[in-house]
Amino acid sequence: MTIARLNLSYGDHEASVVDTQFHQSAIANVRQVASCAEGKYIGVALDIQDADIATDPGQLQRLHDRNKANIGFALEQGADMVLATVRQGDDVDDLRHYIQARSASMRIISKIGNMDGVRNLAEIMEWSDGVIVDRSALADDKEVERIFLVQKKIAAQCNIAGKPVICAGQTLESMTASSSCKARTMSLNHFLSESPSAHKSRSASARHVAKYRPEVPIIAVTKQSVIARQLLLYRGIYPFVDPQAEGNDAATGDPVETHRMELELETSRQPQWQNDVDRRIQFGILQGSRFNLVKQGDVVIAVQGWTSGLGHTNTIRILHMR
Repeated sequence: MTIARLNLSYGDHEASVVDTQFHQSAIANVRQVASCAEGKYIGVALDIQDADIATDPGQLQRLHDRNKANIGFALEQGADMVLATVRQGDDVDDLRHYIQARSASMRIISKIGNMDGVRNLAEIMEWSDGVIVDRSALADDKEVERIFLVQKKIAAQCNIAGKPVICAGQTLESMTASSSCKARTMSLNHFLSESPSAHKSRSASARHVAKYRPEVPIIAVTKQSVIARQLLLYRGIYPFVDPQAEGNDAATGDPVETHRMELELETSRQPQWQNDVDRRIQFGILQGSRFNLVKQGDVVIAVQGWTSGLGHTNTIRILHMR
């Protein structure tokens, strides 16, 4: 499991101490399980969709007391992302402003469960960090036989925009049971470890690379565990938190081994910032080796900024493992 979803749609955590304790306990259990395995991260997503959401197309969902209470609970528990059913881009914008006003950086995953959301998909994607296709909810507004076409449309547009897309609800058997698809998946999984990419930068660089679906793992090295958990939304990204990075929030443990694999990097007469970049790339490769993503003889593409503070990626290096 990479992301645990808890549903706040039903019941009221303010009115029921039992509900509050249940969600708190579940989140604590998830964190504890993740902490038991080094290099393992599990994101926490809280679904704040209301059970009594208005179905009148003219009555758009807005933040109200119950949603605000749910968001407050998510912030208190350190949730990594929130899931909310929306009808237009302004719904997502309202939610983002409310979260940012509280100095939080939770990802917003918009649930498309009505035809208003389908029609306004472009503006919803612009403000969202990802999209969920709620097949069961869409069946109330659309003929069942057309749900598949709507799902394909949403998935295609999200792929073009580089936004994660999740199909919730029962998937057609014909979409998963093909023996040829299974055989190709096994072949791809074998190929994934041939030529990995390593990322030392903000999560934006790793997300941009993931948009193009490379047939290799993307190793993302970050300073913050919350960013590592949020990156689990994206296909092909393997995030790791650098325990030695300045300003990191990860617990420091045993020193990272440095003798298992060497990078062909010239470190003499380099500024301190570049030395730090090389150290983090080394850390990413070592972690990749431990999790069988990298092996000796591989070629690794390292993507970074040339100098500190650029704010965008402009440098690619080809590194040979030996």
